[in-house]
Amino acid sequence: MKISVFKNNINKIIDIINKKINKILRASQISIYLIVGLCFVTGLFLHIEWNDLSILQARSLDEYAFVEPLINISDGIKVSSLEKIFSFIFYSYGFLYFFLNFLSTFLYLDEIMNPAFISSIRVLAVSIFCANLLIFYKIIDQSIISLLERVVLMFILVTMPAIWTFSGYIHPDFLMMCSFLASVMSMIKADKQINKFYWFSLALYGFAISIKFQALIFFPFYIWVWLAYLSDKSLKKVFFFRSIVKSLFLILFIFIATNPYVLSSHGFDAWVASINADFLSNKTNHGNDERILLMDKLNFSLFEFYYDKFVLAVLLFSSIFMVLKESYKKSFSVYGGIAIFCILYFCYLMFFVNKSWALYFLPFGIASIIVLINLPEMVQFKFFKIKRFRLILLSTILLSNVLSNFALNKEIFLNHFNGNSISYDAINKNEIVFVNPQNELIKSRELADILRNFSNQSKIITTPYVNFPFKQLNRTYMDVRIIYDFDKILNISDLSGEDLIFIINKRYESEIKKILGKTNASLLGTTNDYLLFDLQT
Repeated sequence: MKISVFKNNINKIIDIINKKINKILRASQISIYLIVGLCFVTGLFLHIEWNDLSILQARSLDEYAFVEPLINISDGIKVSSLEKIFSFIFYSYGFLYFFLNFLSTFLYLDEIMNPAFISSIRVLAVSIFCANLLIFYKIIDQSIISLLERVVLMFILVTMPAIWTFSGYIHPDFLMMCSFLASVMSMIKADKQINKFYWFSLALYGFAISIKFQALIFFPFYIWVWLAYLSDKSLKKVFFFRSIVKSLFLILFIFIATNPYVLSSHGFDAWVASINADFLSNKTNHGNDERILLMDKLNFSLFEFYYDKFVLAVLLFSSIFMVLKESYKKSFSVYGGIAIFCILYFCYLMFFVNKSWALYFLPFGIASIIVLINLPEMVQFKFFKIKRFRLILLSTILLSNVLSNFALNKEIFLNHFNGNSISYDAINKNEIVFVNPQNELIKSRELADILRNFSNQSKIITTPYVNFPFKQLNRTYMDVRIIYDFDKILNISDLSGEDLIFIINKRYESEIKKILGKTNASLLGTTNDYLLFDLQT
């Protein structure tokens, strides 16, 4: 009798606990906005301090270079020059991304040395990052999995160091991913019908390509979805194929409408040249001609910044199994489309891209987690079955992610308490290096002490990674020209006959001196980090 009462009491306690947990989780529709809000604050904390243009190259050369397109857009609007407006240089990324950055900095375009100029772009970058989190949750929220499993999936995502490393990075990847995830969400709502949600999904994909042309990597997803429509016997084949043609036209129309410069021969040639340069960069490891080993890509780019070997194995196995299952049953789904994208993109990065850049794995890292939605609720073996299999495996993945990523996440956050930021250019070289703004400002001041002795009329050219003291010398961003191809130093025709000061980061010292030996260059001064030459062209 006592045992029976005890069991009843235990069951009552369990029921009460379950009800409390479910009540809390039902509030997740509201709390998710609080979580995203917290992520927004965290993202700003990690990145907002890096807003001084003079030292921005120390953190990322791309972030520094992305300022010039905004200036060109502003100048083009002022003089009503379409050619100037669309001279945004980085044509493989698309005009839309830079125009959004331009709008975010509108109030500070005439004073780009104001820290608020870079800060406003950072706020936009972190906002886009948070939009990814919110849309990601909305995708898993449309599935049949439990509320607890949705929360676990969300935490799997935010425990990846790459998420926080790139959360405030001024780069189009998160915006491209945001547009694609929104497209996936809309395609789920379409529910294999050619309705407004279907067309909205294709339009969003068009915007993804407009933001970054590399969004073509997502195209296998749409092919898989079209197979789902094709296998629907209730859908007339003529109507389906007409819809495909219209879909492709819609994508192309949005791309051209947001990048109209491609309609001119000059603009189209510039766009093609930019795309070819990207392909060459992927082939040569950004011009280094160094062969990157597959294990280097996995160990550094994936296992260091996203998840460990166990999680990758689960994700790849789940994706392959889903693709094979849907192919065999001819029951194609949106989630199968995500799976085929993950498989093909993973193979593309492994075998066709000669780079180990962690940022390249971002689409795979985010999309692959969505595949976990289709894990079975229960697994039946011959002699026994595992109930709540999906929750158990998701929890195991989360635990694995927390443990494997703890060291790097701790390093990222502790460093940022001291104002340090991870160097994105170091990451691209398989190194985790943190840079300190105060140390970089010291380098800038040392350079200013030397340059004050020379006329402000002197033209300035530099190698990459020079902290130029714009404010101290009353110079503007466009006054300083960076030379990326050092051989061009021998033929700077537009600066010929003028006073020319060449500032060299000492990391390029041996390479540059060989070239300078062919010129009438004379040493003007040195600091701990830089060499200054008077260059006679």
